[in-house]
Amino acid sequence: MVAPAAGARDGIHAQAATNQGGIITTPRAAAGGAGRSAAHSSVDAATASSGNGAREASSSGGAPATVMQPKAAGEGATQPAVAAPNEWRMMGYDEKNWYLNPAEKTISIDNVALLTEKWRFTVSGMPIGTPVIADGKVFVLASGGTYALDFETGHQLWSRDDVVGSNAVAYVSGNIYVQTSLPPTLYKLNAADGKTLWGPVRNCDDDSSCSGEASPIFFDGTVLIGTENNLAEASLSSTDAVGKRGAVRAFDAESGTPRWVYYTIPTAGGEDGASVWSTVAVDAETKLIYATTGNSYTVGGPNSDAFHAIDLATGERRWVNQVRKDDVFTAASGIVGDVTYDYDFGANPILALLHGRKVVAAGDKGGAFWVLDRETGEIIWSREDLSPSRDATFGGVFMNGAFDGSAFYAASNDPKSKGSVLHRLDPDRAGASTWSYALPETSWGALSLANGVLFAPNNATLYIFNAASGELLRKIETGGTIGGGAAAIAQGRVVVKSGMLWNDPATKLSDQIICYALPSGGVATTQGAAGAAAPPSAASFGAVYREVIVDNGCNGGQCHSRSAAGSLDLSTKQLAYTSLVGVAAAGAANGCASSGLTRVVPGDPDRSLLVSKLDHTQTCGGPMPNASTLLSAAQRDQVRAWIRAGAADD
Repeated sequence: MVAPAAGARDGIHAQAATNQGGIITTPRAAAGGAGRSAAHSSVDAATASSGNGAREASSSGGAPATVMQPKAAGEGATQPAVAAPNEWRMMGYDEKNWYLNPAEKTISIDNVALLTEKWRFTVSGMPIGTPVIADGKVFVLASGGTYALDFETGHQLWSRDDVVGSNAVAYVSGNIYVQTSLPPTLYKLNAADGKTLWGPVRNCDDDSSCSGEASPIFFDGTVLIGTENNLAEASLSSTDAVGKRGAVRAFDAESGTPRWVYYTIPTAGGEDGASVWSTVAVDAETKLIYATTGNSYTVGGPNSDAFHAIDLATGERRWVNQVRKDDVFTAASGIVGDVTYDYDFGANPILALLHGRKVVAAGDKGGAFWVLDRETGEIIWSREDLSPSRDATFGGVFMNGAFDGSAFYAASNDPKSKGSVLHRLDPDRAGASTWSYALPETSWGALSLANGVLFAPNNATLYIFNAASGELLRKIETGGTIGGGAAAIAQGRVVVKSGMLWNDPATKLSDQIICYALPSGGVATTQGAAGAAAPPSAASFGAVYREVIVDNGCNGGQCHSRSAAGSLDLSTKQLAYTSLVGVAAAGAANGCASSGLTRVVPGDPDRSLLVSKLDHTQTCGGPMPNASTLLSAAQRDQVRAWIRAGAADD
């Protein structure tokens, strides 16, 4: 979406923060070379080494590059309390976002290579986010519905095709909390049967700008959720993003009643942007919430690309520290060639304890990893050279890192090589790499940990490492891009969502939920009972919308939603029909607006632009769903049959 601007700084450094009027802001030090360290008397982290730490693995290499001896696990750190039972109940496991299941002891570095596929289930639409494992079930959210599957067999227990989204649910005491997309609303569902207990509750000031990217977090009777303005930021109109701002919202978990709204930009007007894309974290002792924010949109200010600390009870601001200034970006500004970065935070804040000091940490899309003091917002250290090149569209730490009580883990995308570099970051050496590993493709998913094993999604492949040494233990090809979440690990099994389609032609759609398990007398691969791919239905628009548009993720926020080029809005069945049938092509940037073509000509599929785009024979614009994905002949014939029959709306 944007080319990186010159002047981005590399290296490892530590820097101090200042408190101005109760808001922590960070003065930017003069640009320095790799390995620069600025001492500060109040920073008790170890001094940064004079070099870059462990040398990066080459983009073509397979084994880790330079490996430094890791400290013993848990040295200088506190392990989290072990949850009972052994489950994975939220996006990042719990409210600290470690992406670590400390209760899992069955899978180990000695046996993880024996994992085999136990079952897989086909969902409707794109499955994005971390699967949730609880109460003998797997709960998954996709762009075509919410599902509860039997953890043992993969059989469908219930589904809700009216509750759709692109994140992870949160399980608490027999209930699940779900944020939907387009528009973002919050539901509380009975985990046993999927029935609504409350909802939908609105979760955005302007439904035309938000798409529901963040996952809900439950803590102390409160449901917390971040708000972004994806559709406004992605719009090609230069005015759609003006004045839009991000937020964190709190709801009463029992009733769904809104408790408070924290706006990342306190006063409307002037500065805009600072969306909350990621899932917030909660300090259980201090009752503080931590959020990371996105870039500014049209007017810069001190609240974007920042860490925010928020009072859980009142929603009041405790401190803010902006780690990157002047990051002003929208899709419209990027296209006309403005100098922008878009190096903001899409990754969750991680709450850790280092030598008794509470810290909050996160990686950003500029390829940096930041560690701040949780009480003051002071930057303790940052590592800003995690990948050789930067490109905000695909580059940097695109998804969440992890923490195992001893070290942080982060994967940073390298747009020049189209690969990614995975790191184990030593907090006692200002983030120097204990080891690093060059992954061959872009990393769209989050990392996860259990019992010394690191799971690292890389496009459609799940890489599995010895977390301490960086030794590659196993690679599993899932068939579809693992995006927006992590592999969930519990009870000797690993569950992944496979099949995210994004605006990168290398991403792969498959719509699969896959469970891997250790063999126990031979584990047979099974297909979830309700998950077998069904043949295309009759030639009705309802079937076309459900089985072609939704099942291939074309209704999602990254494809054809309210902000799409050419105003082709497929986010709902009604809007899709009125945007397609008898409507002239309108994409100005790709030449379709002047082509004289019509998207759908009732009765004549050969003159319908939609058909040529699905066949990848179009004369204007791009193919659908994208250049690397050609729908099955059966699905394309289904669209032709509907148009040939008159393209009626049923």
